[in-house]
Amino acid sequence: MTIASGAHPYLIFGDADQVMPWTHGSLYSLQLRSSFIRITQRGMQYSNSKSLLDLASTQWHSARCEPTLDGLCDMMSHAGSMIWFPDTAVALPDDFSRLPDNAYMQRFPNGSACTSMHTGRAVSMTDERYEVSLCDLLDSNLDVIMQDNTISWRQDTTAVWIYVVISVFCIYLISCISENIVCSIHNTAHHEFRRQRYTVYASLCLIAYVLFIDNGQRFLVTTEDKALMWHLCVYVAAQAIAQAWEVTHELHGTRISLFTASISLLTLRIHYSFDNPYTLILCIIFGVRSMFKFIACHTLHTSAPELLLQLLDMFTFCSLLDNGLMSNSIDYFSGMATQLTVVVVCFLMAVQIFVYKNAGTV
Repeated sequence: MTIASGAHPYLIFGDADQVMPWTHGSLYSLQLRSSFIRITQRGMQYSNSKSLLDLASTQWHSARCEPTLDGLCDMMSHAGSMIWFPDTAVALPDDFSRLPDNAYMQRFPNGSACTSMHTGRAVSMTDERYEVSLCDLLDSNLDVIMQDNTISWRQDTTAVWIYVVISVFCIYLISCISENIVCSIHNTAHHEFRRQRYTVYASLCLIAYVLFIDNGQRFLVTTEDKALMWHLCVYVAAQAIAQAWEVTHELHGTRISLFTASISLLTLRIHYSFDNPYTLILCIIFGVRSMFKFIACHTLHTSAPELLLQLLDMFTFCSLLDNGLMSNSIDYFSGMATQLTVVVVCFLMAVQIFVYKNAGTV
């Protein structure tokens, strides 16, 4: 999603230089193939998920919104014609008292979620219809879901400090992953990873706060996102406990998979979905490490606790493939192609790393 030429009344996607219509073309095809469309500041989410979780009435406002030729949909019966994301000229009424009263108009001063001065909207003296534009989405941080002729919206009020803390912490975790990968490949002594133990505990505390204490997980809308969240939480907790008890050796103790799963959970809090730019690359990192452990468990001496952790690794990797990649694909075949590509790439990379790491010993 981009903002064109400083004025932003429309949704502009990808490399397009003009507004894309909702009634035909790629966006219309997307609506037909996706079970829902979610639009936030960070882009547009679509999914082949079969159903959404119940949207809590205390957090979301919902209304019937019929298809229209002018935009995404029109709340005609509910609010005297309030259009969402028009793809024609966006008009602004000069007198908001003429507009019908509804939950959306009551939420914001003067009935508008748009606070920017220069937005490309034109004032109309006779307009009696409010048009929710990209300006509303950006200025008030809206979260909008369209499904089955029903529009649901809420205002995301996440504090800035949460974004800052998550961003800084994820950057540090990425540096830990990089360091651990290099040390693991070059057989550096395992004691170098011990100083990261407190990072594991800090990760657990931050994940617990942003997802459960601050209750960020309540804004997940698909059953797949919810399931993958719990799978990753169980995995992170189990790995942290196992490594705290020192029941693993270097094969399972470098915390690469643990930190990768932690980053996935933290990005979930930012996007409220695993349909984000980071899931694919994190899935590949996690998959390469899981495949490496799988190969090592079948060629080297492995204890029973390590085998159990390996099974948990593979289960979590499969959940990432299914609940993370498949459900966020536009259709079954593209999802299968993505899954197959990731599995093949992970396996080939794991074989190369294992051969290089164990050259001369196996």
